[in-house]
Amino acid sequence: MFWPGTTREITDTVTRSRKCTYWHINNQKTPIIPHEVPLLVRGKNSKQFCVIKLHNYLCVVNYYFKFPVNSLVPSRTATSVIIHLKSIFGRHGIPKELVAEKMLFASREL
Repeated sequence: MFWPGTTREITDTVTRSRKCTYWHINNQKTPIIPHEVPLLVRGKNSKQFCVIKLHNYLCVVNYYFKFPVNSLVPSRTATSVIIHLKSIFGRHGIPKELVAEKMLFASREL
């Protein structure tokens, strides 16, 4: 999910969107707290959920490359998250640190 000009195209799409413009005006600005860029390729990753058309996606971003890897997950259970993280880390390497940003999921099976 990367192509030349990704950031520019996403920015253009968001600025032209009526919904994004509406919510942008009504949202308070929060200060951006940047993360340090790790010295190692597998130094730090973040993970979060994204919902598109009622489907849950697990999005993992490498802080060194700023490259997202997305995985369609059937549920937000710990088992499902672990299976998909193992798959992603098996392909891209295990990070030294993993940050969970706004990560709401069931931490145990019910």
